[in-house]
Amino acid sequence: MKMCRDWFRAPFGSRSSLYGVLFPRLFTIADLAGRVQDRKIGPDEMGGTSKTISNLAGIGSTTFTPIVSPTEVAILGITRTRTETVWNGDTPRPVPMVPLDLSYDHRVINGPDAARFLTRYTGLIGNPRNMLI
Repeated sequence: MKMCRDWFRAPFGSRSSLYGVLFPRLFTIADLAGRVQDRKIGPDEMGGTSKTISNLAGIGSTTFTPIVSPTEVAILGITRTRTETVWNGDTPRPVPMVPLDLSYDHRVINGPDAARFLTRYTGLIGNPRNMLI
């Protein structure tokens, strides 16, 4: 147990601090996701958010326009991955593409900031190793 407590006290940026920050959130997310799937979540636990991610890939959706709900400032919509041909010189190669749709409240988020977010996010999911740096 001492090792677990030390993870929470480790200086930010060290490898051990990652466990102290990441693991508690993962357990909270897993618990919440399980209760949502079992339909055992109350309305008070579904509100109070500022951003939402909506994934419609499971139902075969290829595009949609996410709608920003009151109290939220942005919603990122993710749809079904599709394989597209990308040319590397004269050589075609299949590349998986994930369509992303971002809707946001312009009173809170500037367009260039939203574009920078999407650029950064696509860079991270395009090369997940960048998340570790």
